[in-house]
Amino acid sequence: MTEPKAASLRVDGPCRPEAVLRAAKQIRKKLGSPAKAAFVFAAADFLPQAEELCEILRVDGHIRDVAGCAVTGQVCDGKEFGGAQGFSVLALAGGVSEPVVCERGLGAVAGADGAVLLQSGIAEDFDARLAEWDRRFPGSALAGGVTGRARDGGPCVFLNGKRVESVAVAAADGGCVLPFVAQGCRPIGEPLTVTRADHNILYSLGGQPAYRVLERAFETLSDDEKSRAKGNLFAGLAGNEYLEEFRSGDFLIKNIIGADPDSGAVVIGGLPRIGQTLQYQIRNR
Repeated sequence: MTEPKAASLRVDGPCRPEAVLRAAKQIRKKLGSPAKAAFVFAAADFLPQAEELCEILRVDGHIRDVAGCAVTGQVCDGKEFGGAQGFSVLALAGGVSEPVVCERGLGAVAGADGAVLLQSGIAEDFDARLAEWDRRFPGSALAGGVTGRARDGGPCVFLNGKRVESVAVAAADGGCVLPFVAQGCRPIGEPLTVTRADHNILYSLGGQPAYRVLERAFETLSDDEKSRAKGNLFAGLAGNEYLEEFRSGDFLIKNIIGADPDSGAVVIGGLPRIGQTLQYQIRNR
């Protein structure tokens, strides 16, 4: 029987060493051989214990390197767990290179067949890295995303227990990255022109406070949509300004990192331009 190339599982509940140990042993049993790398997506309360979590997974799970980040939800076995405690693990027996910490760019990443990049929330830096990747590896996929910042102001990304600003794991030894969209977004509210912005901070849309526009968009939702809107609202930057009507798929979706009702500002995970069209979005079920 051919041994599996990957194994995944999810552990619910607060961070406890005994739960991590059980997960490590299950991963080792599922794979049947040492893993070259694993991705861990954990609730925020795991972050202070990232070093211990990674050490247990590496030693007892026979995993060479563990890269991960704090998230507000996890995915495992085709199911999404939004706002949940616990963590999910995806261990890979092959097809990946040694993870690279890449605070100074993607120069050290050899990823002609694609890579996964996890980065703490520095929006302008992330956009620059996407452009750098396209220049270095045209036509090659770069998957991943930008997390927020930890409660202590530090990064939410970690590699083998050490918290870092960003880490990349490239495909290697016949592996490749094949991204696909599991969920999409649909526009809510109305599309408006960005009239004031500073880096990734939106101040006004169509001459109105960006926060107020977000509030009005939220009010257009049904009661059911409002109840599940937390963590599921985004900002969409128009990919083509010449469309007569904007629909789902016409926007580059960016995370909403924060908002301030007093100043009317909304912080997003991207760099809006003055004159660009933006419309808020809600994640589809």
